[in-house]
Amino acid sequence: MDTEHDSFFALPGTGAVVIRATGNLDFSSTPALRDKVETAASAAQATTVIIDLSEVGLCDSSGLGELLHARRRCETSGIQLMLAGPPPNVRRRLATTGLTALFEVFPSVTDALHHAG
Repeated sequence: MDTEHDSFFALPGTGAVVIRATGNLDFSSTPALRDKVETAASAAQATTVIIDLSEVGLCDSSGLGELLHARRRCETSGIQLMLAGPPPNVRRRLATTGLTALFEVFPSVTDALHHAG
């Protein structure tokens, strides 16, 4: 993830926190995502965390592992985790590894927000 351009923001009144990942989700970038997920899962008002993958170029096994960690972290806190906007190559990787069965995946953050709750 390109930490200079990552964003993390809460959407007031929705209970949703959006984490926008950019660049590559790989061994060198996953700690930044983990920190953001931890912050989001610890937020008192958070009921949903949406990881926006629309600007991710590559997601290797470290990135997939980190998404699984995010899922476990959110589950432990009773928070719904959604993935939004994965590009075709990331969507294929999620599908071929069977992870689409574990995640709610939506075409966009807007679509995820409509299903949140």
